[in-house]
Amino acid sequence: MRFRTAFTKDETGFTVTELLVTITASLIVLAALGAIFTIQNRSYSAQERIVVAQENARAALQLMTKELLMAGYDPTGNADAGIEIADADVVQFTWDKNGNGVVDTTGSERIKYTLDTTAKQVRRTVGSGTPQPIGENIQSLSFSYYDSDGNQLTGVPLSDAQKARVTRVVVHVTPDLSQAAGSDGNAGEGSIVLWAYDGAVRAWESVSELLTPPAYATGDRELRDGVTPPNLGKRRTGADTGGGSGSGIGPSGTGYQTVKDDTWSESSSSSSSSSS
Repeated sequence: MRFRTAFTKDETGFTVTELLVTITASLIVLAALGAIFTIQNRSYSAQERIVVAQENARAALQLMTKELLMAGYDPTGNADAGIEIADADVVQFTWDKNGNGVVDTTGSERIKYTLDTTAKQVRRTVGSGTPQPIGENIQSLSFSYYDSDGNQLTGVPLSDAQKARVTRVVVHVTPDLSQAAGSDGNAGEGSIVLWAYDGAVRAWESVSELLTPPAYATGDRELRDGVTPPNLGKRRTGADTGGGSGSGIGPSGTGYQTVKDDTWSESSSSSSSSSS
């Protein structure tokens, strides 16, 4: 009796070349899947950093506008509180916080906002203290100044006469949303796996760049808010604080009068009103 063997000469299998091609193709597919995961993870991290940068800028903006509302607060009419510096990227103002008729320029009654362009920080200086950061990763900070008729006051830094006309301040804050794009692959090491992975990463990044929204691509998203401090844009009348004599001018006889003029001079008698 003759038995048939399990293997015969006419049966064929995979050659070494076919096996290598299959393994290489599998590695490329796995590298592409890994690249997709990596890019998605990078995209999530980038968006998270963008949100944090925007929140930091928004927090700084809210603090500045909140405090600017108190610029010029002077209940006695004797402290001469108001805007001291009105520049394109710097604003400094005073307010009589405790209402004693004197501005404490070394303490909390004088506030200054600036931008440290090196550290990309919005900094707040109180009195004669050290500037403290209130916003991180800030690309730009600027201020716009307007009079009571809505006209922008140009030619910063503003002169004393112009500063006395300011009734509205608009704060512009732009967070730094720029993201560094790069590959973590090491194609130069000679490994076919790393070569495949790097190629897949670069290909997927190219596709992602085409699908990236313009706001994220440019890294520019300005935040802006304007405030109208109720104590700015007033002129000193020289009157007393009112009391029972009724000689004070303005609300409660504070010795100040709100001005809505197109022309202005530091002398209240020389300002000509154009309002009807």
